[in-house]
Amino acid sequence: MKTSIDILNASGELSSKIVNEFKKGVRKISVRKGVIIQRQGELSVNTYFVISGLLKSYTIDEKGKEHIFMFAPENWVIGDIDAHVENSLSQLFIEAITLQT
Repeated sequence: MKTSIDILNASGELSSKIVNEFKKGVRKISVRKGVIIQRQGELSVNTYFVISGLLKSYTIDEKGKEHIFMFAPENWVIGDIDAHVENSLSQLFIEAITLQT
């Protein structure tokens, strides 16, 4: 079975330094359907690589309406990039739509 780093480095172009830095920050988690792994307003420190399952990111407006930002299927990455770059609170919820590993 391929690991997330194998998939990300399929072209073989990532340097060993980048691969090693990536591996330091990686940990595998399993998430049940319906679990919210990131909430709007929280400090966003994680990016998720989907090995299996499906995640979605979304916002909820002032009227309580959900607005989907994106879905992350297998072999996809999801996170709140703006919050990471700006070192700010997340604007997105991230939720498991199916059993997630």
